Amino acid sequence: MANESNEGAACSWQPKKKPSATLDQRFSTGDLPVEPNRYSLIWAYFCPWANPVKMEIDLLGLDKVIASSPIYSLRHTGIDDDWFFGPDENDDDPILEISRVSTAYKKADPSFDSRPTIPALVDVQTGAVVTSQSATLLEELGTEWRDYTAPGAPDLFPDADHDELVALSKRIADLSKIINGASTAISQEGFNRLSDRFFDELEDFNQRLANQAYLFGDHMTTADLMLFARLLRFDLVWYYTAKLNKHRLQDYPNLWRYAKVMYSNPIIKADTDFDKIKQHFYQTTQKVTSFDQVIPAGPDMSEWEN
Repeated sequence: MANESNEGAACSWQPKKKPSATLDQRFSTGDLPVEPNRYSLIWAYFCPWANPVKMEIDLLGLDKVIASSPIYSLRHTGIDDDWFFGPDENDDDPILEISRVSTAYKKADPSFDSRPTIPALVDVQTGAVVTSQSATLLEELGTEWRDYTAPGAPDLFPDADHDELVALSKRIADLSKIINGASTAISQEGFNRLSDRFFDELEDFNQRLANQAYLFGDHMTTADLMLFARLLRFDLVWYYTAKLNKHRLQDYPNLWRYAKVMYSNPIIKADTDFDKIKQHFYQTTQKVTSFDQVIPAGPDMSEWEN
């Protein structure tokens, strides 16, 4: 069968090739100490992989003991294999004291020569990335840092839901693969198949939420953070850029209600920036000179407030 998409080029935060080191150390295995004020999370408002990790940290109150290092939302023109912390190439993150994300990867592995990915948890003492796996971070922060969560904070990775939560989280992550494949499809047949899969998945989630507030009933989990991040970007960006416009999010009443409830949480809202998401997916630091760099006027994001 001929290739039907160029999926590898779809996500600008995905590496060009596999990293030369597996950056997946864990607290649960004793690889990493659970130590306050030792780590900083490299993340971005636009990234559906990194944004849920930041939301989890803040919802649990771990922002008091784990710092954050947000990267600049726009790609620097002519440099598509690295992330920067500011609009100028020499702007340092005040915590990590580096201007490029790749610097933290090279401190973990001097031979690293791939595009760095986010999220990335950095040991501030060494300046090196210790974990760059979103799934690992979501589980480990929710289970191994319980001694430092704020009073009254939700249990976002409950032991009773562990196996199903891991399985459902993988399914939600696969949504991104479907979107990536659709946005780089090189055949009509391939695009149609991926588009159908995407909207079938949305309908399944819509049905799951028919009689419950969250994916696991009456309590929010990390799976909800993952799904919310993807629903938001579908409504805001992928409906247009990936041509996944068979339906709007509003056409799924349970999903639409759910997404707005998630967004109404003040912590989640504070970690959401519509403008930065749109800017990232359409523009770089280069002056706008072509129509494909123009940010669409819609959708009307005030609908998320109602």
